[in-house]
Amino acid sequence: MPTSPWTNSSTLTGHQLAAKQMATTGPYVLASGLHLFTDWRFIDAGQPSYVDEDGHRVSLKGDGPLRPVWHRGVNTPHGIRLVVEKPTKSPPVEGPIGVSVLHDGGRYRSWSGANYSESNDGFHWTRPQLSGESPGQDRNALFFQETGIHGPGVFIDPSAPECERYKMVYWSELGKGREALRERLFERYIRQRPHDVDPVFQVRGQVDALFGAVSADGLHWTTLEEPFLFHMADNPNTMYYDTVLRKYVLYTRTSWLYGRRAIGRSESDTFGPFPQPEMVMWPDLDRLASDDLYTNAKCLYPGTVDQHFLFPTVYHRATDDCSIDMMTSPDGIHWFRPLGNPIVRGDSTTLDDGCLFTSCGLVPLGDDRVGLPYKGSTFPHKSPRWADRGDRGVVRYALWPKGRLACVEASGEGFFATPMLRFDGRELRLNVKMPMTGEVRVEVVAVTSWVHKKKTEEVIPGRSLDDCDPMRGDHLSETVTWHGETDLGHAANQPVYFRFWLRAAKLYAFELV
Repeated sequence: MPTSPWTNSSTLTGHQLAAKQMATTGPYVLASGLHLFTDWRFIDAGQPSYVDEDGHRVSLKGDGPLRPVWHRGVNTPHGIRLVVEKPTKSPPVEGPIGVSVLHDGGRYRSWSGANYSESNDGFHWTRPQLSGESPGQDRNALFFQETGIHGPGVFIDPSAPECERYKMVYWSELGKGREALRERLFERYIRQRPHDVDPVFQVRGQVDALFGAVSADGLHWTTLEEPFLFHMADNPNTMYYDTVLRKYVLYTRTSWLYGRRAIGRSESDTFGPFPQPEMVMWPDLDRLASDDLYTNAKCLYPGTVDQHFLFPTVYHRATDDCSIDMMTSPDGIHWFRPLGNPIVRGDSTTLDDGCLFTSCGLVPLGDDRVGLPYKGSTFPHKSPRWADRGDRGVVRYALWPKGRLACVEASGEGFFATPMLRFDGRELRLNVKMPMTGEVRVEVVAVTSWVHKKKTEEVIPGRSLDDCDPMRGDHLSETVTWHGETDLGHAANQPVYFRFWLRAAKLYAFELV
């Protein structure tokens, strides 16, 4: 008997795996940890339903004679919208922070290629003196002299052996002085992979490549000889190992939308080579005609496996300045742009009114904050770059309270239901904020059977909206109770879903514990 293609994820692309995981074929299994309201995944679209004059439900197939009926939506969301929460800007970061920042082993580590720095708090950085190296040594020259290095991104690979725990992707501008290397690598590449060559080369008149490097400690790097991809990627490049899709995923620049910069995604079962990226984000029609998507800053929300974020720098050619957007995704492939963007604009008081750029993603800062590092400039992006122009720009964090990057917002009364979920845990905790007039209630619905989208369900006794103790105030993590009881009341391993009723409230995230 042939093996089912679903049994071996290595035979599937990320798009196929994502389709399988998000299809409406069964309860969605939740990973542990925080679940943020940043896209539609936890907000069910509802279903149409009709009733007759006696209030009896009428089959959509039209049973019986023609008669008056009235529409009654089932779990149809209303009175809500999904919006970003604007961050605050931190004071300037002190010391040599790099373009990649990770919280690793209880300390903060940062890289600009092989040039390394570290910090105890994420705000004050030092560059340690490494054994055998002179003060101020350019470590990139030690490891990347043959290829050069530009736009590097460092990540920790949870699937790798310890000797290759740290990985790096970087761009090499194979121009003057690297002719021999370029000819040797490109000649073989073009024979083997002619369709994975960036078409921009024909306009650019130059050939560039993406390479990889590995390290056991993040300090000493071994470069991989074969290029990942011949591609023009003159921006910070990001990569990670997706533990859900079991793929290495690269995000890089593409310039294929009639001269506009966009963001591409490529995946591989191994740490290289990679096929030509597919554009997953581009300047769509609600932007200005002069806008580009410059950098990507792809990341996961800290501590999660499926809360994907992109923080692209939006370059405004018309004014030669930049802003930063927030994009969200359940799988890293299909992206949402919540209402309320951009999240960060330049300002003369914070020395970033010329332009600002992101290079890496979210960093946990203590127990109650997350931050997005970005570099500001007092000069416009394409302003002449005289060596003595005196740019006063600095690195800062865009800061949010834990879990509060976006929210389900109800300015008046609002309602929605979640899809059917399966999870470990007996209590529901919410991250919410509301004024004194606000309120949130939750109802727990048990799904007793579900076959081919036909389900039977019941509100768990004592866990209705009327039974729920109203939640009020401002809480990063507050347990929902029903007449003082915290247990959800469902049977072990039973699928359930939640109905939320909100008034003048913001709901940011939930967690099952």
